[in-house]
Amino acid sequence: GVAAARNLGIKNAKGDYIAPLDADDIWYPQNLEKQVKRFLATEPSVGLVYAWSADIDAENSLTGNFRASTIEGKVYKTLVCHNFLGNASASVIRACCFETVGGYNCQLKAQQAQGCEDWELYLRIAEHYEFAVVPEFMIGYRKIVSSMSRDYSQMAKSHGLMLHDVQQRHPEIPAALYRLSKSSFYMYLARQSSQCSSDRSTLFWLSQALKADFITPIFRYGLYILFIKSVFRMITKLKSDNYVNKPGLSVSYADLNKRRGSLYFKLLLGNLLHRSLLMI
Repeated sequence: GVAAARNLGIKNAKGDYIAPLDADDIWYPQNLEKQVKRFLATEPSVGLVYAWSADIDAENSLTGNFRASTIEGKVYKTLVCHNFLGNASASVIRACCFETVGGYNCQLKAQQAQGCEDWELYLRIAEHYEFAVVPEFMIGYRKIVSSMSRDYSQMAKSHGLMLHDVQQRHPEIPAALYRLSKSSFYMYLARQSSQCSSDRSTLFWLSQALKADFITPIFRYGLYILFIKSVFRMITKLKSDNYVNKPGLSVSYADLNKRRGSLYFKLLLGNLLHRSLLMI
């Protein structure tokens, strides 16, 4: 499994930093340079540096979707709520962190619950170390419908086991944060389902998001968009393309940076959540 493979690589690594890169993803020029420089400019208390990532298709073209955050410092409670790093290829980790917290959790695969190995590791690192960010798009995250994991039940089980472990170790964290985490993750599974044109699956995970936390999802415009899109496709029986975006749609990093409204709104919400959780 992916956890065992990464642990083998970590065991044989000789450097001061570990930088995972999934086979389908790409780093853009200066990614490692900038992340290592960020490490050198921080205190030893920082154990992980991450950068922003943007989705790419089979031709390495941007699809327009992205993950960006400026959350730094003590991030544990925020990370319980949602995986703001987005994917494994976005992080660089001090090698000494693995001596402290251990490697990737191979038990998730043994329990047929793969999907949250990266997130689970980040949480263990966040218990002992601070995080820092390079606020630039430096990673291309491959998102092709034909190769996307569709075993959403296994992913949901993985998330549930991860949260159960966190609750056992941190009973002081309010139950509302765990409900928010479940709701946010089910919304993510609904978006994944929609991208694969699995409309019944989309509606199922939307219902699970509402069941986990009825209040938060109703304030997310994405819930209404996914619901309307799924119902419309089920009625008209429209089929989507193989890729996350329609062919011929050209998006550049300049375009992403120009989407200041969307980018700043995402960063603002993330920071507001992070700051509010620091006060709990």
